[in-house]
Amino acid sequence: MNENFIETFNEITSLEGVRYFYHVTDNNPNNILEEGLYMVDKNIYTTAIEIPEEFKKDPINYSLGERGSFYRKNASIILIGFDEELNEEVVIPTTLIPDSWNHDVPPNYYIPSCYIIGYIDTTNMEIILNDNYDLGYEFGLKY
Repeated sequence: MNENFIETFNEITSLEGVRYFYHVTDNNPNNILEEGLYMVDKNIYTTAIEIPEEFKKDPINYSLGERGSFYRKNASIILIGFDEELNEEVVIPTTLIPDSWNHDVPPNYYIPSCYIIGYIDTTNMEIILNDNYDLGYEFGLKY
């Protein structure tokens, strides 16, 4: 385990005016860092969970609990953050189907890579940061 895990987690999830979410996946998390997070429904809550206080208080045990078993056994936790004024504007319509898509129903929306902070590797308890993360400023949505 990375000894700076808690410090890094607290640092990347503590900006004022930012909403933080997470998504658990067994897909290759590096694809999500590059492509964004694809989803069937527009509502962010159908794909991601707003980070609760329990997660912030004990990120290691919370992450391990989210890892669980079966398909989540080797899961990663994708961390998402965006300016709270953007709300649902972070979910963009799409007709693309990424190679990594693993559902029968095609995605209709995605959360662009610029909102993906990085991911937690729950096997090694490391946080891998996304170089593309910028709260959506890349799209000129907020300055």
